[in-house]
Amino acid sequence: MSGRGHQAALPAAGHSRPEYLAGDEKGALAVRHYNRAGRVREYDFTALPVPAAMQASLAALFAARCTPDRWSVHATSRRTWIYLRQFAGFLDGLRQQPRDLDELTPELIRLWRECLSEAGGAAAFKTVSGLLRGDSRLREGHAADELARRYRAPRSTVQSYSEAEFDRITATARRQFRAALRRISENAAHLQRWRECGFAEGSADWIIGEGLDILARTGGLPKHTEESGERAVVTGKYRRASGGISAAATWQRLFLSRMEAVALGVLLVAEYGWNLSVIDRAEVPRASPDQGEDGHPTYRIPLEKPRRGAAVITRPVTSPTTGRPRGGA
Repeated sequence: MSGRGHQAALPAAGHSRPEYLAGDEKGALAVRHYNRAGRVREYDFTALPVPAAMQASLAALFAARCTPDRWSVHATSRRTWIYLRQFAGFLDGLRQQPRDLDELTPELIRLWRECLSEAGGAAAFKTVSGLLRGDSRLREGHAADELARRYRAPRSTVQSYSEAEFDRITATARRQFRAALRRISENAAHLQRWRECGFAEGSADWIIGEGLDILARTGGLPKHTEESGERAVVTGKYRRASGGISAAATWQRLFLSRMEAVALGVLLVAEYGWNLSVIDRAEVPRASPDQGEDGHPTYRIPLEKPRRGAAVITRPVTSPTTGRPRGGA
């Protein structure tokens, strides 16, 4: 029933719940994980170097968590899969390998815990042991007690940045991004002037403007293959007008380099407190039609935080000279 008491709409004809665990007569054993967006990622459990019975048991435990109410993002299943492969590799190296989960002994679990590397060992043990305890054969007994023991992680050696160090990092990132913003803004202004027929046709500035228009629409400049046939290079007239074929002379006129994109990410983390997962999923913002009294655009950025849901953050454009936002948030 809907919130107003009306009957909820039924799914389209032929709809059925997706199968998370798929097997066939030939021995294929795959688990499909559908994330919250409906995209699927498949994991082949026959690739694990353990007996078939163990593969089936691990696949069933894994599939039980590949539901939207348990694992809503692929990053979770991918991380668990990596840890499971490590665990299977450990079992494969034993002189007498257990055939299924009921043959896991406390001594074997202790040996596995001791073999885990210090870096990431706590996360690997917590993830895999939590998965294994979902099996009815490992919910009680000595092996279950061993799986429930906490992994003693080594004391962290990570040292937080001092305030002075943090200021230097953000200052460097701001300097890098400011230079990129100035470069892209100047070329964008050149492109706009070209589109307004502000240059004499055929002049160097006109050719640069034409190249920027192509670059903005396609992401690259026209190229031709050299006589040797070894590589493709930028067409002569654009190469001469731009001053070469380097990244700075071509595509970086309108786009950020990798390090400049990193600098932008650092500033978003430092200025707004966003974490990397939020930045990774953030959509490219669009400027609002109303430029405001000062003529500077305000961008609406839709953000999605898995534990809080979707939200829209309104941010004013950043000043290229001060690094500070213009106007209010």
